[in-house]
Amino acid sequence: MFKNVFLNKLFYLFALVVLCSILGCNEKSTKPNNLYYEKGQSLFDQLKIDYSNYFNEPACIISSNKFPPSDFDFQTIASLHLKIKNTKHLAFQEKMYFSAFLFESSLNNKIIITQKKLDSLENNKVPFFKWLDDYCNNTGYLSVSNPVFNEKYNQVIVKIGVVCGPLCGSGVTVYYYWNGKKWIEKEVLGFWVS
Repeated sequence: MFKNVFLNKLFYLFALVVLCSILGCNEKSTKPNNLYYEKGQSLFDQLKIDYSNYFNEPACIISSNKFPPSDFDFQTIASLHLKIKNTKHLAFQEKMYFSAFLFESSLNNKIIITQKKLDSLENNKVPFFKWLDDYCNNTGYLSVSNPVFNEKYNQVIVKIGVVCGPLCGSGVTVYYYWNGKKWIEKEVLGFWVS
């Protein structure tokens, strides 16, 4: 009797695991998959070459896609340029884009400014640029978004910018494609300068 109950429970557990793997029970997860990390890391290696002027100077990096504000419209970018049709993939990419920056380890020795730190500064009414100069040794900060990939992970859009003061900074939204060996910049979709 005990053996039959155990086997029934084991069967239902196995069926649940199979069902979850087929239906994607984990679709609300914001944990990136290995392909996202692999392609993202290779992209950031290329960005450090192509946009070395942005990556070399600032001592800090902001780990928030809210800062600086931009005209980056996720839905338009994802549908118009990347032509993402799969709604699960689109939802996953959107969650990754709006998550805290995931590739900090690829940005050697940068001081990380978290969203929590930004909120604390705002709540305590600390003058941001005065604090920034002290905290980042008068070098400003780098802002890099998490990449947004198409379904095949062979096209990507990423946002990069540098802010060095209240009226000092620039940034771009760039579109890259994978040529089988490395990421190639295809188009600058937008830029800003202050």
